[in-house]
Amino acid sequence: KVLRRLMGKPDIDPAKADALIVYAHEIGMGHVLHATANIVGALTMVGGPTSHATLAMRANELPFIGGVTLPPGTKNGDRVLMDGAEGEVVINPTPGQEANVRARAANWAEARTRDIADSKGPAVTKDGLAVKVMQNVGDVSGHADPAGREFDGIGLVRCEFAFSGSQREPAVEEQIRHLRNIFRYCPD
Repeated sequence: KVLRRLMGKPDIDPAKADALIVYAHEIGMGHVLHATANIVGALTMVGGPTSHATLAMRANELPFIGGVTLPPGTKNGDRVLMDGAEGEVVINPTPGQEANVRARAANWAEARTRDIADSKGPAVTKDGLAVKVMQNVGDVSGHADPAGREFDGIGLVRCEFAFSGSQREPAVEEQIRHLRNIFRYCPD
């Protein structure tokens, strides 16, 4: 946003589109934290599966593909099909290409639902070794998992989420309240 303003370019208003796939050189946590419901995925020229922003995108169940160079002539408003699992990007896809990716997405969703259902109870390896399952969280919604997945504790608290959606830095008391809300949901 700062760079766009310094260069005299207007801010992009994602509220004016139904579904957006962001394409940028790279994305940062600020982009992810301020993403709107209209953003359904991101493509970047650099970045990979373990970058900070990528992990946050994954936590928000948004697809991401790094290392993408769009073909010449691609412009704002083109239809973009992306399959984050396969790393596939298609500009202005045919109905057949779209149907193929939708079918793969449906299969992936079914497999994910089965995996979540199978993840109840303690985590134990085939040879009987108990494994602690820790969850990365950023707010209370990270604990109130509607799928009912179980975890043994918090591995990482994403404190930056306390700052998202605010035009000012939260007061210390607000940050403490935010953290207390998170820790109320911790397993013993």
